[in-house]
This record gives sequence, structure tokens and C-alpha cells, in this order.
Amino acid sequence: MKRHVAITAVGAQMGGARRHLTGFVPALAALPDWTFEIFCAPEAPQWVGTVPRNVRLTPVTSPGLGAIGRVWWDQVALGQLLAQRQPDLLVSLLNFGPARCAVPQINFQRNPLYYCDHHLRSSGSAERMIAILRRWLCILAMRNSARVVTPTAGMWEMIKRYVPELPDDRSVVLPHAVDPPGITASSTVVRLPDGAPRPWLLYPSHAAPHKGFEVLLRTARTLRESGTRFALLLTIEDQDWPAGVRAIRERIASWNLQDCVFVIGRMAQAEMIALYPKVDLIVFPSLCESFGFPILEAMAGGRPVVAAGTAVNREVGGAGASYYAAEDALDAANVIRAVLQDADASARAQRYFAGFDWSWARYARDFGALLQAVVK
Repeated sequence: MKRHVAITAVGAQMGGARRHLTGFVPALAALPDWTFEIFCAPEAPQWVGTVPRNVRLTPVTSPGLGAIGRVWWDQVALGQLLAQRQPDLLVSLLNFGPARCAVPQINFQRNPLYYCDHHLRSSGSAERMIAILRRWLCILAMRNSARVVTPTAGMWEMIKRYVPELPDDRSVVLPHAVDPPGITASSTVVRLPDGAPRPWLLYPSHAAPHKGFEVLLRTARTLRESGTRFALLLTIEDQDWPAGVRAIRERIASWNLQDCVFVIGRMAQAEMIALYPKVDLIVFPSLCESFGFPILEAMAGGRPVVAAGTAVNREVGGAGASYYAAEDALDAANVIRAVLQDADASARAQRYFAGFDWSWARYARDFGALLQAVVK
């Protein structure tokens, strides 16, 4: 008899959450002994792509998914739907979930901002309070879950600092899948700044306070002052973080970095994948991540990576990337120069990626084993 799983993914609308759902839904075809109903955002069916026969997408149009509406959905409306559907299991795919659940629950924790010390220190009081309240809601869901899934062990360690009573045997590390080059790469022509000097350094990220832009710009100034020629490409837009992007642009101007730091605007995922082979080095200064897709996407195409030496970045990049002290611009500049001069850096990155199975087939197998372990 087939088992039925309800999955709540109403918050998967952009960024890594959307990227994950786009690969996750088709991968469920590999689990024919299970049927899945995925509660999703209204627009999700338009971009999810292929939906297998054993998967049903149910758009959630009401209540609104603002803060209050999201709490209502997790704690009240979802429970009503579960009572109607009577699934064998609930998977809460995006951090939050019901504090009380009539069926076994698997809770995915994928947002590090609620647990990241750097982010909480640098946030304003209002933003910090919101993060604390959201963390509390996450904790309620985790306490009511048979398993808590994180994409890295480093993410689990962040959580345990705030919820030490959670037993380690409840933790499951399920690394994200990463599409190999040629699957998502497109023929899109990426327009780069005229006359941008080589080598080209790319930071493939939207703008946000925890993404390490302040350290990155200090690194660019250090490289420039040492006589190093380069072009640093930033895929950010004002709408990402209006005050922050304005400050980034002002810093570029005040430090006279206009001829080596270029804001090229936000890109679709296919455009980003197409850009990787055109650049010489990926920089990843982000200080707060649960996984870090760009590290692996770059290495898949043989691009060397220099990343902030956080626990999560080191876990994801392993021996295939190079690291600097997380908030040390001078160390970052030195490591970038060393990697640019390392003839084996690209091959080392590609070897590391090839040494692991990052496929969606592997992800589906591991997800299926997780379901089987909870619903016996």
C-alpha cells in the first residue's frame, strides 16, 4: 500500500528555497511507493516544471503569507487540512511547522539567520527581535518533530547552541543536490562591462547584511592598492537591499573602485550558471549560510573558489576551495592572489566536486530512506 506524505512549502518563492523546490519535485518520481501533496505558493506551479504522477501541487491562496498569516497557516489552517487528508507523515520543508501535529513530522531547518551570531549582532533591535520570535517558532516545530533535517552539520551545530536539549539522534544531515554543468546552463549571452581587466572575480549573490560585502570591498581596495589588476563582478540590485546597495555603491565611488568593481545586476539561475565558465575565480565572503550553492556550482564547472572560512563554507567546499579568516580583508586578498597564481586550483575544484554524488537521484534516495525511517 502506498504511503501518503503532506509537504508544506508555502514559503518557497525565491532564492535557494525556490531553487530547491524546482529540483525536489521532479526528483520525487524516484519514490513511486509514496504519494505526495505539496502545499505551495500560488505562483509555484508556473515555475516548478515537471510534476510526477505521484505528486500533487496544492497552491495556498489564503490566508496571506505575511508574518501573522504564516503563523495562522502553520498552527491552524495546516492542521485542518491534515485532518481532512489524513497523511501518514508531514514534511515541513521551510523551517516552520505546527507546534502540535497529529501525524509524525519531519522539519527542515534551512534558514541560518535565526541562529547566526554575526547576523544577530549586526541587526537592528527590531530585526533582532523578529529573528528571535521566528527562532522560537522554529524551536516549537523542532521539539514536535521526529527528525530535524539540515543541509550541513554546521547548521545543526548553530541550532544546538540555542536548543541544546534537542537530541543528536533526531538530526539528519541531507546535503542539497547541485545540477551539473550542461543541465541548467543556458545559451544566454551575459553582458560584461567593456574593458573589465582580467582576471574576473565573481560574487554570485544577492545583497543582504550577512553576505559579507563590507569585507569584500575592503578586500578589493587592498588588492587595488597592492597593484593587482582584476575586475570584481557583483550580481546585486537596489531592490535586494536598498539602503545596503546604496552604501555599497557609495563605497565603490569613495574608494575609487569604479574601474575594478562592477555591479552587473541580478541574474536568473540559468544566466548565472552560464556566467561561471567565463570568469576566473569565484569569491564567497558570506558570513552566514546553511549550505552555499555557489561554492559547489562553481567547482562543478572547474572554477576555483575563495571563501570566508566559516564552518559551513569549509564543510561544503572541503579541499576543493581555499579559505581566509572570515572578516580579515588582508588575508582574503592574500589568498585570492595565491589562488590566481595556482595552476592546479581549477582542476582541484573539479576533482573535489566529482568525488561526491551531488545528484537529485542521490537526494531522492536519501529522502526516501528518511521517510521510511520515520513511517515504519
